Amino acid sequence: MELEILRRFGDAYLVRQEETYHMAYPDAGYYTKAKSAEALFDENAEPFQAEDQVFERIAALLSDPEARRELSNWSGMEFSVSCFLLDDAHLTPFLPFLYPSGRKDAQTGRVRVIGAVKNDTAVGALAFSTSAETAVIHSIAVSPEFQRRGFALKMLQYLRDVLPLLNCWEITAALAPDLPGREAMEAILKQSGFQQEAGPALIECPLSAFQAAESLQPFFKPENRKKAAPLSQVLDLSRRALNVELQEKGASPLDWENFDPELSFCGLPDGTSISCCIGLSRRENGVQVEWMYVRANAARTMAEVLAAAISAAVEVYGPDGLCTAVLVNDAAGAMLDKLAGPSVQRTPTLRWYLPLLGGEPAEAAE
Repeated sequence: MELEILRRFGDAYLVRQEETYHMAYPDAGYYTKAKSAEALFDENAEPFQAEDQVFERIAALLSDPEARRELSNWSGMEFSVSCFLLDDAHLTPFLPFLYPSGRKDAQTGRVRVIGAVKNDTAVGALAFSTSAETAVIHSIAVSPEFQRRGFALKMLQYLRDVLPLLNCWEITAALAPDLPGREAMEAILKQSGFQQEAGPALIECPLSAFQAAESLQPFFKPENRKKAAPLSQVLDLSRRALNVELQEKGASPLDWENFDPELSFCGLPDGTSISCCIGLSRRENGVQVEWMYVRANAARTMAEVLAAAISAAVEVYGPDGLCTAVLVNDAAGAMLDKLAGPSVQRTPTLRWYLPLLGGEPAEAAE
């Protein structure tokens, strides 16, 4: 039996068996006849070299008559998809592809969205944010009926192409071990040329654990929070002054729009100068700590600010709401351990990154 594997599209393979073309899906355990295979050829593409294990799996698949599926409406054009960096006017059809918290982030401009379109229909979306010269991928999703077609790879390739226009030169993604669809996501990132390393730990604990923290008890009383002010009441002049201070210390300026103005608090000992702050964003079942900052000798004010933020979060989510954060240094972890103790759960992550200057070339998506 003459068998040749011609191209790969995500988890699908274009196969020629004598004079017949098939699309084989070894991970899913089925194959179907390709009725318009000529639409899938790329004259400029290099010959595809399949690993021996993949070749053997596909050969076994094609020899199994039970694995054959008839898809009468299949055509090679099923793999033709267009990607766009969406503006507000075109965002709505793609919101169902985002997590509930991500939908609000997209609508408020905290994340940007790439949409995949086929036959004038939204079939997938990639959400990302930018910080300095780095793009951070938050999620990738494709409609179930269009999965395993290389559409996610197509969106990643589009992201690579558009990021230099946004002055970004690296792409990163952090995946928790229990993230839904993590294995598929990792396979897509690996195929796109991303490199892997250990990432920062994710922590999670109920808001009630902070409420019970002995060292914070005096600061939950409203009269003991005189220096804590919600971000919505902090003057823009004070925010700009803090950004200047951070830049002088070599840190990136803050994008205050990333923080929820009603749940984030700043310490204002003199009424104008920010001595410490905690920035929170809303999530589906609780809050995410986005930023913590404290000057030397401002520990007491920080306790006031933290107590105010926790109280505000409890009012919205109740004591069973979750507080999550990414541990970027040991000091933050030590502080959380001291406050919440055994209630803090740590989850290791893998960080995937792709430098756009001098990185390994990604495998062609289509």
